[in-house]
Amino acid sequence: MSDFIHIPQNFPVPHSPSHERDVVACFLNYPQTFDDFPHVGEAHFHLPDTNTLFKFALSMRAKANHDSTDLTTLLEEINRRGLMERMGGVSNLCDLMNRPSFPQHLPGHIEKLNHYLAKRLAVEAGKELVRSAFEDEIEGMIELAGSPITAIHDALTASRPPVSTLTVVSESFEGYKARLNGSQTPMGIETLPEIDQFLRGLHPGRVIIIGAYSGGGKSVLGSQIGTQCSLDGHPFLEINYEMKERDSMDRKLIQISRVPSEAFMDPKQYARENNCPETTTGFLKSLGQARDKLLAAPIRLIRPSNRQLRTLLAVIRKGVREMGAKVVSIDYLQLIRCKAGSAEGEISEISHSLQEIAQELGITVLLLSQLNENGDTKHGIVAVEDCDAYIIIQQERDKQAENFGQHYDLLLAKDRHNGHGGKSIPLIFDPVTVRFVHGFVSRKKKSSVQKKQGYQ
Repeated sequence: MSDFIHIPQNFPVPHSPSHERDVVACFLNYPQTFDDFPHVGEAHFHLPDTNTLFKFALSMRAKANHDSTDLTTLLEEINRRGLMERMGGVSNLCDLMNRPSFPQHLPGHIEKLNHYLAKRLAVEAGKELVRSAFEDEIEGMIELAGSPITAIHDALTASRPPVSTLTVVSESFEGYKARLNGSQTPMGIETLPEIDQFLRGLHPGRVIIIGAYSGGGKSVLGSQIGTQCSLDGHPFLEINYEMKERDSMDRKLIQISRVPSEAFMDPKQYARENNCPETTTGFLKSLGQARDKLLAAPIRLIRPSNRQLRTLLAVIRKGVREMGAKVVSIDYLQLIRCKAGSAEGEISEISHSLQEIAQELGITVLLLSQLNENGDTKHGIVAVEDCDAYIIIQQERDKQAENFGQHYDLLLAKDRHNGHGGKSIPLIFDPVTVRFVHGFVSRKKKSSVQKKQGYQ
């Protein structure tokens, strides 16, 4: 018990009286500045007098949309409302009105208020977590541990001023010149050449959905893309709700070594069927090299303890904090759970949350999704609308056809940033090495694998 941090009962609540008074004084003397900081609210003001005065100033601004307040009018209105005592009396109000606080100083003062608000939110979250640990079920404690993070982040970043048009235009033009002279590349984190040709790699803040029918290879493709990123030195976090970490690692060893999957999973049976030794020097060497590559790669495999969205977000944050994850693969969308009134509402909230965390943390999210019988993301129209790119693994779906389930190619159904939506990506599933390889299957000659004409 001696390791626990003891917080005295009289420990001061994080706040800054001077900054609260500076902000209120500026809002009173320059009411138009309210319009520049719409996120500032009652929670930013801990002291009763500044909190009450802020609400009063806000109501005056909303009521009259006035751009100035003289002291006499202010005192009369406050006295009429019976708020004089709560605001510290006439002398306190006079001091505030005459306080030398100007609009050019307001962003710095509000930034400080944001910091103190974030601290108070963290303190309250900690108190609730302690209470929950003694009174609630473990699920309630987990939710309380994860839910305040977004509020704290919002409090810390809300006052950042909007970027001016001049700044954005200048950055865009300078970026073009940098690409023109070769000092900057449009390519993000490289994955598979066939995909990179269209998406130009993976970029921070984006969500890419990989859709397939059950058993269609979405897990294989997500694993292959992420593993390639990690082999190139980009930290990769794989979150898998279906497979154990060991099973996922088996797949990666097969993909990298190119050893036939049956030879790896059941070497004795493979030897009997192919009339060959149970293993060869070539197989052992290839597997050993694959093992060494994976040991050196920044990769982490996680099977979360439950399927709740709050747990998923906590796992992602931990991966970014501890290993600097740049690419996160989630297998798969329809297995995640959160509190919502319907399946569509559940998917919608999950999609919005993943979009937000991708942008907040500057990561690329590979979100795997199951298709329904109509070829749409199951319950996930909103997810498709939210995402930056949508890749569909195309297969033969006619159950009467001899080649039912045959992989044809990948369809880039949506490409928000590069305009390549509707293009075919020449990749097909190779069951021998459990990975996607270059090529496509013609729908006219269903049994032949051909190189797509014109592909470079």
